[in-house]
Amino acid sequence: MELRDVELVLRPWVEDDVPWLVAACNDPEITRWIPVIPSPYTEEDARAFIGGESRSAPEHSFAIAVDESPAGAIGMSVNSMNYRGRIGYWVAAPSRGAGVCTRALRLASRWAFDDLELRRLELITDPDNVASQRVAEK
Repeated sequence: MELRDVELVLRPWVEDDVPWLVAACNDPEITRWIPVIPSPYTEEDARAFIGGESRSAPEHSFAIAVDESPAGAIGMSVNSMNYRGRIGYWVAAPSRGAGVCTRALRLASRWAFDDLELRRLELITDPDNVASQRVAEK
């Protein structure tokens, strides 16, 4: 399944994303804010994440792609009994500050409320991660 807006797509992860994931997840800023991501991040870690075998892989996991190239990740774990979801995201260094994550969060949120019929989405950020908090506020 894919979710689209005019400028980006949320799509399933594919094997061709492994090298990109390895490079992106070895950025110290990613592991600083998301401590469940292994460091160093290996091809084996990327394949486990893509296959849903990693503890850092949420139930619904999407690559955020711009112009067909990955720019980040967004995912959601769902508790359908309580109509709740917990969402998380990150964007690779070259795409930060361009509104990519804000657009991805809007797409995923709309999908969660409209299609999954959730009533509540939760987002937890580190108190010092001001950039992530700004995305959520928008």
